[in-house]
Amino acid sequence: MATTGKQLFTTLEADGTLTVALENVSFADPAQNQVLVRMEAAPINPSDLAILVGGADMENADYSPGKFVARMPEAVNSASKARHGLRLPAGNEGAGTVIAAGDSEAAQALMGGSASPASRVTPTANTASPTRTCASRWATIPPKKGLAPSLIR
Repeated sequence: MATTGKQLFTTLEADGTLTVALENVSFADPAQNQVLVRMEAAPINPSDLAILVGGADMENADYSPGKFVARMPEAVNSASKARHGLRLPAGNEGAGTVIAAGDSEAAQALMGGSASPASRVTPTANTASPTRTCASRWATIPPKKGLAPSLIR
C-alpha cells in the first residue's frame, strides 16, 4: 500500500519562469533494506536556496497557498540551462519518524522510532515529506533528545 505525502519541488523553465510548489506525491512501500521516513524537522541549507530561489525576482512573484511563481533574471537563467524543465525535489537533510520498513533486519530495527541522517550521509529525497531511503543511512535519536523542545510532542 503506497503512502501519500507532500514534497517540495522547484522547476525552472527555459523562459525564466521559476515555480516552487508543495505537491502531493505517492511513495511506494519500502523494499528489503529501505525505510519510509515522515520528515518532521528540516533545515534550509544554503545549497537548497540556490535551487529554491536562486536570483529570482521574489518581490514581484505570484504567491498562492503552497506555491510561488517568479521570474529568473536572464543571466541566472542562462547559467541554469542544465535544469530547464526539470522538476527537482528540494532539500536533503532532516529528522523524522520511520513509518514503514522493508523486510531486512536493519530496516525493521528502525521501525517506529525517531531517525536522523547518519553522519556524512543524507537521505536520497527531500525533507518535507515521507522519504523512502536505505535503512543504513539513518541513525536513531534517543527519545526526547536531539530535537528542539518545540518539536517534541
